[in-house]
Amino acid sequence: MKRMLFAGLFVLSAFSFLFACSERAESGLDAGYDDTQILNDTIAQDIYEPDAGSDIDSGLPKKLPFKIERENEGEPLTDEEITAFTKKLMNFYKTVEFGKWVNRISHGVHKSTGYPDYMIWWHDVDPIKKGDTVVWHHSTRGGAHNPAIPTSKVLGQMIAGYLLTGDEDMRYIAEQYMKGVIAWMKGMVFDENDPYQFVMARNIITFNHSYFIEGNKKKEVDYKDWYYPYEGWNAHRFEYKNNPYWGDIWVTNMRSKDDVPHIYRATAYIIYLEELAKDESLKKVAEEAHYYMRGFTKDIVDSGYYIRTKDKDGNIYIPTEDLASFVTYEFMDPYAECNAKLTTTLIAYSEPKGLNCKKGGINTYEEVAVKNHYYNLEIVSNFHLDSQLFSLIKRQDRFAKYLSQGIIERIDTYLSQMDTDFKDEKSFKGDMAAYLFKAASQGIPLKNSEARLIHQQYSLAIDDYLQWPYWDLWDPKFTDGQYPYDPYSENGRVAIENMFFVFEYCFSYFRAENGARIVDCEIVRDSSKW
Repeated sequence: MKRMLFAGLFVLSAFSFLFACSERAESGLDAGYDDTQILNDTIAQDIYEPDAGSDIDSGLPKKLPFKIERENEGEPLTDEEITAFTKKLMNFYKTVEFGKWVNRISHGVHKSTGYPDYMIWWHDVDPIKKGDTVVWHHSTRGGAHNPAIPTSKVLGQMIAGYLLTGDEDMRYIAEQYMKGVIAWMKGMVFDENDPYQFVMARNIITFNHSYFIEGNKKKEVDYKDWYYPYEGWNAHRFEYKNNPYWGDIWVTNMRSKDDVPHIYRATAYIIYLEELAKDESLKKVAEEAHYYMRGFTKDIVDSGYYIRTKDKDGNIYIPTEDLASFVTYEFMDPYAECNAKLTTTLIAYSEPKGLNCKKGGINTYEEVAVKNHYYNLEIVSNFHLDSQLFSLIKRQDRFAKYLSQGIIERIDTYLSQMDTDFKDEKSFKGDMAAYLFKAASQGIPLKNSEARLIHQQYSLAIDDYLQWPYWDLWDPKFTDGQYPYDPYSENGRVAIENMFFVFEYCFSYFRAENGARIVDCEIVRDSSKW
């Protein structure tokens, strides 16, 4: 998979900066940033007034607090098409046993060891079958710098799916992945005297062990080839011999902002799980994960919007690389990474503390970043979704309304560039389909043409993934040897970790009801219909 870093790919020349500014002026892209358009009563005039006896002071919001209007276009999906697509998507989940498969490929520390348990979705790992055992070998290539991306994406999907269906596989993944988020911080605790508890690692590497899953599948975790130090421009790996949770472990430092928008989105679902879960043990894990995420985000805000890290001796510092900064490019545009800053602040303090991102739309910094490398599009666009989502959760309704308008403009802009700026990006249509699914779960009405794009891209992905044979490596048909870790589509299909945002969509209290229909959520809620 392409797990590349944000910072090393962003090289700004004076020419590209001036060219981008000129383009913005000519195209009118700055129209949403005039100071006269800062949030005011006119912009938010259709925000609902709370009814007497409403839930305004009783926990998390349970409805979209304003109306979003958007002109539609394209041929509507028929009821038959919606039913067929929903059943195809959910039958895919059932056929490949997605929940069980996620458990098969994920690992960290198993509870049978007696140490704190957790799981994450890795990369740079090779499964090797040896008799009745599958060994998950951490390979000598790479170093899994961004496993928080797939882990966080699937965490949100599984929390939403569990709250919808009560499925036990989803419950287990939600619990273990929340513990994984916590482990990225607990693993960076140098020793029992370390005062800094909320600094996040890229990954932690514990100890080899084996255990059983699904009753009789023997699984072995082999970290040994990662027990060595290295120093790179974007991360260093070193040993902490006295970590209070797992003892002698290896740590990869310098948490990059690449993964952070996805961790933040998962945090939103952690917060809902904390309030809604009837399972007390699961609720406690959600409470702890939320506690650690508040600590992580407070450290960023209080450090001037820098993501701090630690060195091999446990000393805390701010990396000089821009991968750890939300403020480096404000010389280009004062709103450069405002969405990231606002989300961080709302998670940490539940209020914006003077920040105002206006529409949160595409700015000069984002244009140049995406032109330098397509990978950056997912980072900046998902921070925009985050800022709107947490504005909703924290009842910053005027902010959320204006940010919603910016998301619509962002979608319109990206889709208008499908056959120009992004024509050579094979994964663009699949990436946009996933983005539209998420946006719709946050109240953004989709056009009929966008709903059809989702159906097209997800259907193509399902067709591809059903041809991938390695969902259960314990099957006797597989002989001893090395196999792929997870399916990667050379055709640029929807990424496997993006396949089930349908759970977030159907769970969401903010789901768009006035746009194009995508799926039948009654089918999604009832696994007997899959």
